[in-house]
Amino acid sequence: MEQVTDHEFSYFLGLCVTRGEMTSDRMLIRFRYITPTIKLPPDSDADLARKSREYIIDVTTLQQHLGTFFETQITAEQTESDFSINVPMREGSLAQKILVGVLGTRNFSYKQARVPAAILSASKDIKRTFLKGVADACSCPTYSDRDQLSRCRICLDIPFENWLLPIELCRMMQEDLDVMVDGILWGHPNVRAPNMPNSRSWAKEHRMRVFATEFQKVGFRFEFKNEILGEFVKWNQTKPLSLKYCWANKGRERAKPAHNGESDQRIPIGQRQHFNSFRGICVSIGCCQREKA
Repeated sequence: MEQVTDHEFSYFLGLCVTRGEMTSDRMLIRFRYITPTIKLPPDSDADLARKSREYIIDVTTLQQHLGTFFETQITAEQTESDFSINVPMREGSLAQKILVGVLGTRNFSYKQARVPAAILSASKDIKRTFLKGVADACSCPTYSDRDQLSRCRICLDIPFENWLLPIELCRMMQEDLDVMVDGILWGHPNVRAPNMPNSRSWAKEHRMRVFATEFQKVGFRFEFKNEILGEFVKWNQTKPLSLKYCWANKGRERAKPAHNGESDQRIPIGQRQHFNSFRGICVSIGCCQREKA
């Protein structure tokens, strides 16, 4: 498949690369619950603030869309910590062949996923739909994700094991859709625990951070998340918001102290070293956007 042209399939691929795992007979996509007590900006909609886990309702629509595309019955399961959708894949079926062809493997896991080539060559609208799937699966919008000026951001949480996907998503947002990315909070000791050389709590998900005003260019499909995004945008309008691309600030980087975790075997060998900023990690993985700044 040279490129994806169907919006429902593009959205599904976005779900897959951030929370999907494929076996011989199904694709299972797990969604984390958002916090039971949703944190919103002061003076936000009171009814919205009282809602908890309501975006599960949107799974019904999701089941209908995907069920039509794959011509199969999509089931949903709920537990105390998450909920999931199960897309059956009959051995040898056309749906299975298409999905394996696009993803490149039968043993697919979001922990090692890349943006499919068929998405990279697709139109801007298809890429935007793909990113909606990414966001619906891995972003839990909360007022806690603010910067030092109290401006709300949307964070995309990528598994610690996957160090390539954040760069690919960032490049797609900034180069293809003109969405400014504020930065990536890497699961690296020099970024997560720069002043705690003996800390072991740094091996967490990578967080791609985008100001809510910019993330409107992508948005969510889950309407509940879109409502929260709207509250964030209104809040940001009361704050100074002179946005720049993550590479636009060319000020001097402050030297960070050495950390005992820099040589940790869980870090890919190319990033198993000392960095003074998240940008250095980005460059080590292949980002070249700074050359354009």
